[in-house]
Amino acid sequence: MGKDTIKLQNKGNTQMVAHQGLFVVERGNSIPAFRDMAKRSYFGAECDIHVTADKRIVVNHDDNIGTTCDRSMIIEQSNFDDIRAARIKPFYPDAPHEGEDMRIPTLEEYIEICKSGDKYCIVELKNHFEREDIVRVIDEIRALDYLHKVIFISFDLPNCITIRELLPDQPVQYLIVHYNKEVLDALDRYNLDLDMHYHHMSVAVIKEVQAHGHKVNAWTIDDPVHAQYFISWGIDYITTNYLE
Repeated sequence: MGKDTIKLQNKGNTQMVAHQGLFVVERGNSIPAFRDMAKRSYFGAECDIHVTADKRIVVNHDDNIGTTCDRSMIIEQSNFDDIRAARIKPFYPDAPHEGEDMRIPTLEEYIEICKSGDKYCIVELKNHFEREDIVRVIDEIRALDYLHKVIFISFDLPNCITIRELLPDQPVQYLIVHYNKEVLDALDRYNLDLDMHYHHMSVAVIKEVQAHGHKVNAWTIDDPVHAQYFISWGIDYITTNYLE
Protein backbone atom coordinates (compact mmCIF):
# COMPACT_ATOMS: atom_id res chain seq x y z
CA MET A 1 0.00 0.00 0.00
CA GLY A 2 0.97 3.62 -0.37
CA LYS A 3 2.18 5.65 2.57
CA ASP A 4 0.29 8.39 4.33
CA THR A 5 1.10 12.00 5.10
CA ILE A 6 2.81 13.29 8.23
CA LYS A 7 0.59 15.80 9.99
CA LEU A 8 2.35 18.82 11.48
CA GLN A 9 1.08 19.91 14.89
CA ASN A 10 1.80 23.61 14.51
CA LYS A 11 1.80 25.26 11.09
CA GLY A 12 1.39 28.83 12.28
CA ASN A 13 0.33 30.98 9.33
CA THR A 14 2.22 28.84 6.80
CA GLN A 15 0.14 27.33 4.01
CA MET A 16 0.95 23.76 2.92
CA VAL A 17 1.01 23.01 -0.81
CA ALA A 18 0.78 19.40 -2.00
CA HIS A 19 3.53 18.82 -4.58
CA GLN A 20 1.90 17.29 -7.69
CA GLY A 21 -1.12 16.45 -5.56
CA LEU A 22 -0.92 13.84 -2.83
CA PHE A 23 2.37 12.42 -4.14
CA VAL A 24 3.02 10.23 -1.11
CA VAL A 25 -0.15 8.19 -1.73
CA GLU A 26 -0.64 8.34 -5.51
CA ARG A 27 1.37 8.92 -8.66
CA GLY A 28 2.17 12.63 -8.85
CA ASN A 29 0.17 14.83 -11.23
CA SER A 30 -2.53 12.17 -11.56
CA ILE A 31 -6.27 12.47 -11.09
CA PRO A 32 -6.20 10.22 -7.97
CA ALA A 33 -3.40 12.35 -6.45
CA PHE A 34 -5.41 15.54 -6.92
CA ARG A 35 -8.63 13.94 -5.66
CA ASP A 36 -6.93 12.68 -2.50
CA MET A 37 -5.38 16.11 -1.92
CA ALA A 38 -8.77 17.79 -2.24
CA LYS A 39 -10.09 15.78 0.72
CA ARG A 40 -7.25 16.83 3.03
CA SER A 41 -6.27 20.00 4.89
CA TYR A 42 -3.92 21.36 2.20
CA PHE A 43 -4.08 24.95 1.02
CA GLY A 44 -3.81 23.66 -2.52
CA ALA A 45 -1.99 21.46 -5.02
CA GLU A 46 0.92 22.24 -7.31
CA CYS A 47 0.81 20.85 -10.84
CA ASP A 48 3.01 21.06 -13.95
CA ILE A 49 1.50 21.97 -17.31
CA HIS A 50 2.63 21.48 -20.91
CA VAL A 51 1.24 22.37 -24.34
CA THR A 52 0.71 19.50 -26.80
CA ALA A 53 1.59 19.82 -30.48
CA ASP A 54 -2.10 20.50 -31.23
CA LYS A 55 -2.30 23.17 -28.50
CA ARG A 56 -4.03 21.38 -25.65
CA ILE A 57 -2.97 21.96 -22.05
CA VAL A 58 -2.11 18.82 -20.09
CA VAL A 59 -0.65 18.05 -16.67
CA ASN A 60 2.59 16.08 -16.32
CA HIS A 61 5.93 16.67 -14.63
CA ASP A 62 8.42 15.68 -17.32
CA ASP A 63 8.50 16.55 -21.01
CA ASN A 64 8.44 12.83 -21.79
CA ILE A 65 5.49 10.91 -20.34
CA GLY A 66 7.55 7.71 -20.37
CA THR A 67 8.82 8.33 -16.84
CA THR A 68 5.34 7.64 -15.43
CA CYS A 69 3.31 6.13 -18.29
CA ASP A 70 3.16 2.89 -20.28
CA ARG A 71 4.64 4.53 -23.38
CA SER A 72 7.19 7.20 -24.29
CA MET A 73 6.20 10.50 -25.93
CA ILE A 74 7.42 14.08 -25.79
CA ILE A 75 4.34 16.12 -24.92
CA GLU A 76 5.24 19.20 -26.94
CA GLN A 77 5.83 17.00 -30.01
CA SER A 78 2.69 14.83 -29.65
CA ASN A 79 -1.01 15.31 -30.25
CA PHE A 80 -3.53 15.33 -27.43
CA ASP A 81 -5.34 12.12 -28.44
CA ASP A 82 -2.08 10.18 -28.42
CA ILE A 83 -1.14 11.56 -25.02
CA ARG A 84 -4.55 10.64 -23.62
CA ALA A 85 -4.28 7.09 -24.96
CA ALA A 86 -1.36 6.47 -22.60
CA ARG A 87 -1.98 5.16 -19.09
CA ILE A 88 -0.16 6.23 -15.96
CA LYS A 89 1.54 3.34 -14.19
CA PRO A 90 0.32 2.68 -10.62
CA PHE A 91 2.42 4.23 -7.86
CA TYR A 92 2.43 0.94 -5.93
CA PRO A 93 1.50 -2.61 -7.07
CA ASP A 94 -1.95 -2.91 -5.48
CA ALA A 95 -3.15 0.60 -6.34
CA PRO A 96 -6.88 0.39 -7.05
CA HIS A 97 -7.04 2.99 -9.78
CA GLU A 98 -7.25 2.11 -13.45
CA GLY A 99 -8.88 3.13 -16.72
CA GLU A 100 -9.98 6.73 -17.15
CA ASP A 101 -8.50 7.83 -13.80
CA MET A 102 -5.03 6.94 -15.02
CA ARG A 103 -4.91 9.18 -18.09
CA ILE A 104 -2.69 12.24 -18.28
CA PRO A 105 -4.99 14.92 -16.82
CA THR A 106 -6.05 18.03 -18.66
CA LEU A 107 -5.72 21.44 -17.06
CA GLU A 108 -9.50 21.57 -16.86
CA GLU A 109 -9.71 18.28 -14.94
CA TYR A 110 -7.10 19.46 -12.45
CA ILE A 111 -8.89 22.79 -11.92
CA GLU A 112 -12.27 21.09 -11.45
CA ILE A 113 -10.85 18.73 -8.81
CA CYS A 114 -9.25 21.59 -6.88
CA LYS A 115 -12.49 23.51 -7.21
CA SER A 116 -14.44 20.60 -5.71
CA GLY A 117 -12.36 20.87 -2.53
CA ASP A 118 -12.14 24.69 -2.58
CA LYS A 119 -8.35 24.41 -2.93
CA TYR A 120 -5.87 26.76 -4.51
CA CYS A 121 -4.26 25.77 -7.81
CA ILE A 122 -0.51 26.33 -7.97
CA VAL A 123 0.12 26.02 -11.70
CA GLU A 124 3.69 25.62 -12.93
CA LEU A 125 4.38 26.51 -16.55
CA LYS A 126 6.99 23.84 -17.02
CA ASN A 127 8.80 25.11 -20.12
CA HIS A 128 8.90 28.42 -21.92
CA PHE A 129 5.38 29.23 -23.14
CA GLU A 130 4.57 31.42 -26.10
CA ARG A 131 2.34 34.36 -25.24
CA GLU A 132 -0.59 32.84 -27.14
CA ASP A 133 -0.30 29.66 -25.07
CA ILE A 134 -0.29 31.60 -21.80
CA VAL A 135 -3.41 33.40 -23.01
CA ARG A 136 -4.94 29.98 -23.73
CA VAL A 137 -4.15 28.79 -20.20
CA ILE A 138 -5.65 31.91 -18.65
CA ASP A 139 -8.76 31.69 -20.81
CA GLU A 140 -9.33 28.04 -19.83
CA ILE A 141 -9.13 28.86 -16.13
CA ARG A 142 -11.25 31.98 -16.50
CA ALA A 143 -13.94 29.94 -18.27
CA LEU A 144 -14.07 27.69 -15.20
CA ASP A 145 -14.47 30.78 -12.97
CA TYR A 146 -11.45 29.87 -10.85
CA LEU A 147 -8.77 32.40 -11.70
CA HIS A 148 -9.19 33.95 -8.25
CA LYS A 149 -7.76 30.77 -6.69
CA VAL A 150 -4.76 30.27 -8.97
CA ILE A 151 -1.09 31.03 -8.30
CA PHE A 152 1.18 30.74 -11.33
CA ILE A 153 4.79 29.64 -10.92
CA SER A 154 7.67 29.17 -13.36
CA PHE A 155 11.44 28.88 -13.59
CA ASP A 156 11.16 30.84 -16.83
CA LEU A 157 11.21 34.55 -15.98
CA PRO A 158 9.70 35.56 -19.37
CA ASN A 159 6.68 33.37 -18.50
CA CYS A 160 6.28 35.25 -15.23
CA ILE A 161 6.61 38.60 -16.98
CA THR A 162 3.99 37.69 -19.60
CA ILE A 163 1.52 36.60 -16.93
CA ARG A 164 2.13 39.85 -15.05
CA GLU A 165 1.46 41.85 -18.23
CA LEU A 166 -1.78 39.95 -18.87
CA LEU A 167 -2.91 39.79 -15.24
CA PRO A 168 -1.54 42.74 -13.24
CA ASP A 169 -2.93 41.51 -9.91
CA GLN A 170 -2.49 37.75 -10.25
CA PRO A 171 -0.18 35.97 -7.76
CA VAL A 172 2.94 34.82 -9.64
CA GLN A 173 5.93 33.08 -8.06
CA TYR A 174 9.37 33.06 -9.66
CA LEU A 175 10.92 29.62 -9.19
CA ILE A 176 14.64 29.58 -8.44
CA VAL A 177 17.36 27.48 -6.87
CA HIS A 178 19.86 30.18 -5.86
CA TYR A 179 19.02 33.65 -4.55
CA ASN A 180 20.91 36.84 -5.41
CA LYS A 181 20.35 40.57 -5.92
CA GLU A 182 19.25 40.05 -9.53
CA VAL A 183 16.44 37.81 -8.29
CA LEU A 184 15.26 40.41 -5.80
CA ASP A 185 15.41 43.08 -8.50
CA ALA A 186 13.18 40.92 -10.73
CA LEU A 187 10.71 40.37 -7.89
CA ASP A 188 10.52 44.12 -7.31
CA ARG A 189 10.35 45.11 -10.96
CA TYR A 190 7.59 42.67 -11.94
CA ASN A 191 5.80 42.36 -8.60
CA LEU A 192 6.53 38.65 -8.25
CA ASP A 193 6.67 36.36 -5.23
CA LEU A 194 9.52 33.91 -4.59
CA ASP A 195 9.45 30.10 -4.85
CA MET A 196 12.89 28.78 -3.89
CA HIS A 197 14.62 25.47 -3.16
CA TYR A 198 14.75 25.18 0.62
CA HIS A 199 18.34 23.85 0.68
CA HIS A 200 19.62 27.28 -0.33
CA MET A 201 17.16 29.36 1.67
CA SER A 202 17.80 31.08 4.99
CA VAL A 203 15.84 33.17 7.45
CA ALA A 204 17.71 36.22 6.11
CA VAL A 205 16.47 35.56 2.57
CA ILE A 206 12.91 35.07 3.76
CA LYS A 207 12.91 38.27 5.79
CA GLU A 208 14.53 40.35 3.04
CA VAL A 209 12.07 39.21 0.38
CA GLN A 210 9.09 39.68 2.69
CA ALA A 211 10.36 43.15 3.65
CA HIS A 212 10.09 44.05 -0.03
CA GLY A 213 6.42 43.01 0.02
CA HIS A 214 6.75 39.57 -1.59
CA LYS A 215 5.55 36.20 -0.32
CA VAL A 216 7.93 33.25 -0.05
CA ASN A 217 7.41 29.58 -0.90
CA ALA A 218 9.98 26.86 -0.15
CA TRP A 219 10.20 23.69 -2.19
CA THR A 220 10.26 20.76 -1.55
CA ILE A 221 10.36 20.13 2.23
CA ASP A 222 9.54 16.62 3.42
CA ASP A 223 11.29 16.53 6.81
CA PRO A 224 9.00 17.76 9.62
CA VAL A 225 11.99 19.12 11.60
CA HIS A 226 13.08 21.24 8.63
CA ALA A 227 9.49 22.35 8.09
CA GLN A 228 9.17 23.56 11.69
CA TYR A 229 12.27 25.73 11.28
CA PHE A 230 10.78 27.38 8.20
CA ILE A 231 7.41 27.82 9.91
CA SER A 232 9.15 29.49 12.87
CA TRP A 233 10.85 31.84 10.38
CA GLY A 234 7.43 32.92 9.12
CA ILE A 235 7.56 31.46 5.63
CA ASP A 236 4.31 31.90 3.69
CA TYR A 237 4.13 28.55 1.89
CA ILE A 238 5.79 25.14 2.05
CA THR A 239 5.55 22.81 -0.94
CA THR A 240 5.82 19.18 0.16
CA ASN A 241 5.35 15.56 -0.84
CA TYR A 242 4.69 14.23 2.67
CA LEU A 243 3.75 16.87 5.18
CA GLU A 244 0.23 18.05 5.95
